[in-house]
Amino acid sequence: MNTKDFRHIGLQIRNFREAKNISQEQLASQAGLATATIGKIERGLNNPKADTLLRIAQELDIPCQLLFETHDRCLFTPQLQRLVQYAKYLNDDEVTALCLIAESINRIHENNKSIPHRNGIPWNDTKRYF
Repeated sequence: MNTKDFRHIGLQIRNFREAKNISQEQLASQAGLATATIGKIERGLNNPKADTLLRIAQELDIPCQLLFETHDRCLFTPQLQRLVQYAKYLNDDEVTALCLIAESINRIHENNKSIPHRNGIPWNDTKRYF
């Protein structure tokens, strides 16, 4: 593995940690590691051993392989990861409704249509809502 790989793993850990809204100190304590170790791993400065990654993944409640995946779904922002976590608790009807909303938003963005304004703010100005 090269330095870029370690940075990616660290970014994944940080994203999953932030999505669960826990601090480096909390994760370190739960995984039996020093806070400085978590910080170095997240910054890609540390070459973590396999057992360390397994303990971190276990405390984050994720499969360890997610730390190594590089496709888009693993590079979600912490906010989007938090939404995915919440979606796990939805019933079938709620998931269907959420999928319809997501498809509608995707169509709007794909078609690059103008979106009506609300109080002078465009609906597609997502930065104002997050």
